[in-house]
Order: sequence, then C-alpha cells, then structure tokens
Amino acid sequence: MTTQVVLMNGLGIALASDSAVTSGGKVLNTSEKVFELRPPHKVAVLASGRADFMGHPWEVLLSAWSETLERPLNSMPDYRESLYRFLRTILPSNADLVRPEMNYISDSYFGDGGVMDTAHEILSQILTPFFRDLLKDEDFEKFMENDAWDPEFRARISKLLTKAVLSEVEKAFLEAGESRKQRFEPAENVSYAQSLIWIDKYWVGVERSPSDDFPAWPAIPRFDELIKNLSSVWLVHADYRGESNINFVGYGANDLFPSGAGVYFHGVIAGTLIKRFEGALAPTSSPDYLFFGQSEAIRALTSGDDYLLTSTAVTKTRKTLNDIFEQLSESTDERAKVAREYVQQSIEQDDLADEMRKAGNEKRLKPFTRAIGMSPILDLAEFAAQLVGVQAASAAMTQENPSVGGFVDVATITHRRGFEWIRHKH
Repeated sequence: MTTQVVLMNGLGIALASDSAVTSGGKVLNTSEKVFELRPPHKVAVLASGRADFMGHPWEVLLSAWSETLERPLNSMPDYRESLYRFLRTILPSNADLVRPEMNYISDSYFGDGGVMDTAHEILSQILTPFFRDLLKDEDFEKFMENDAWDPEFRARISKLLTKAVLSEVEKAFLEAGESRKQRFEPAENVSYAQSLIWIDKYWVGVERSPSDDFPAWPAIPRFDELIKNLSSVWLVHADYRGESNINFVGYGANDLFPSGAGVYFHGVIAGTLIKRFEGALAPTSSPDYLFFGQSEAIRALTSGDDYLLTSTAVTKTRKTLNDIFEQLSESTDERAKVAREYVQQSIEQDDLADEMRKAGNEKRLKPFTRAIGMSPILDLAEFAAQLVGVQAASAAMTQENPSVGGFVDVATITHRRGFEWIRHKH
C-alpha cells in the first residue's frame, strides 16, 4: 500500500510520499513513487497501487513517456492524455492477444476471488447439497474428491442433473455478475461485447475451454458460455486490487496557479485502455489537499472522519434506540406511542454520522484548510511529510498494513522554480 499527500495553495505545491512496497511477500522501503518531469516542465507524477502496468514497471514507463514530451503541455489533463497515447503504444494492436494481455486476463480468471474461485463456490453451494441427498455414500464420497473424475462416473453423475438445479446454477452465475457490477464501477470505453471477443481469443490462445478447468464437476450445458460471460464482467468491472492510481500535479504551460489530474489504470488490450475514475482539479489559488493510497489516520486527524469510531457509535446508537423502541412497544400509553414514533423516526433518519462529520468539518477540516492557505511552501512541505508519518505510524501500530513507511520523499513545485526535491532517498 502507499500513502501520498499533496498540499497546494497560491504559492505552489508541496508533496510527500512513503517508499514502501510489497514484493514477493517482503516489504521493501526503496520504491520510487514520485516522478519529476525535468525542466521546462513543472510537473510531478505520483504512482500508487500496483507498481507495474501490464508487466512494465511504472518507473520505466514514466521515464520513457517523459522522453516523448517535446514541450510543456497546456494543462494536467493534457499530460494525462499524452500518457494515454503512450500507453496504447506499448502493446501492439494485433488480431491475436500478446503475452501481457493473456496474463492480464489470466489474473482476473485465476486470481484470488476471481472467476474460477467464484464458479467453484457457486457449484459447491448448489450441487453439493443436491447430490448429498441423491447419491449413495460411496458415490458421494467420490463426488467430494478433488481429483478429476473418470469419464464413466462423470457421465453418470451428469445425467442426474435436473432442469431445476441447472436453472439454479445459471441464475447464480447471473447474480454473481450483477453483484460484481454493484461493487465495482465499470471501466470507461470497454463494452461487454468487446470484452467477450478478448475472452474468446484468450481461450483460443491457451488451447482449451473453461470446462477443462472443472474436471471434478458434472458436465453442465452452456457452462463455457456462463464462464465467459462472468469473465467479461470481471474485465469491465475490474477489481480495485489490480489497479494503479496515477496522478499529475503541477503547472501547465497556460496555468498561473497549480492544478491536478488523475486516473485509475487496470490494463490495456488491443490498444484499449481499461481505466476509470478520471478526475481533475482546476488551477486555483485557494488552498486544497489530495490524499492518495491509505489515508484513514490522516483523514481522522485533519477532518475527524474516523470510520471506525463513527461506525461504532452509529451501531451502538442504533442498538440502543432499537432496545428503547421494543420496550415502548410493550406499552399502550398514548405518550409511549408518541415516543415510539419519535424513536422510530430517529432510527430511520440516522443523523448521528452526519452530525459527527459536520463537527469534524467545523473543528478539524476548516482549520486544516486555513493552515494550508497561510503556510509558506517549505513549511507546507514539512507538513505533508508529517502527515505521511502519521499514517505510517498508524499502520505500524495496528499492523493492519505494514507496507506503509520507509523513507519519506518530499518535494515542492512552484511557478518560478518548477519541481525541487526537499528530501529524496537518492
């Protein structure tokens, strides 16, 4: 995980980033997550999330991309668009999928919580109880073995499937896809029809069919189609764990004040970028802040937005109100009835979380924002570094995410001097 802080006011930008990255189960503290564009550019690129893109390290990609920039671009969104054009060139747009594209699809299929895991879970939940009631002990014991079934046994078991249970399996696959759509925003410019074409090419490329990966389950009609449709949903609604957050901060050629732009990347297939959550911060002299990666402790400090405490307070309050409601329900007194309606209204409105956020905004966020606006740029840089330290200390204390930490890189960007390191591990 990563923690990055960007603070900006009319004088410029201060930014800080940790250097920890998890690789091969180990935490390394020497990762480069801030990339400066050399003069005449006045821009920094911050990378968090995955350290590579389609098998290419971001450090290499951003270095190669920066060499294609002949002059300063007009705005941060223009720098982002330039990177888009470059990334589309790193893989050839062939009719067949190349190895990095095959690997990308394989990750969504074989990865933890991926398509294959989901399919096995569906089959287990529906078919195991069905056959437990239907088969003799000896056959059910063989059914439960993970080894591939012999053809005779599989054919015999498959004949026992009913229309009702097959319909239940198909419905569960559709529901899994719909659940995925609710949990993850769709990637831009990627249709289900296009993703199905890529999925078909993938299975042609690996020279097998999805059914071959399920040799210890009955043969289910249209099973390959169910798997491919689910895989298509996994591509369009990509998992947060497999994304890179790339952010640009600085001054465009036409900017008097600092600005920013960002995007979440997942991959690129046949020249189509799988990305989402594009955002931009217009040039402004007003104080502003951006937090990337893990920032729970920072937000709790600067805005009072402590999810753990808020959710605990809300849960406890709801339980108390429900207990009061139940006790009032036992009374026939008219005043108790009025009180019960008031309690029920309080439960439904759930104002506590909003009130806690309002208090945090008034007592924490407004003073924090004012401090940003009043600070000289070097003071702002130290402030950004301290906030990264707050998150790293919280991660170390709770051990929930020990991969936040290492050397804290600190830099500034001003209209006059461009990008300057204040502290850098190298």
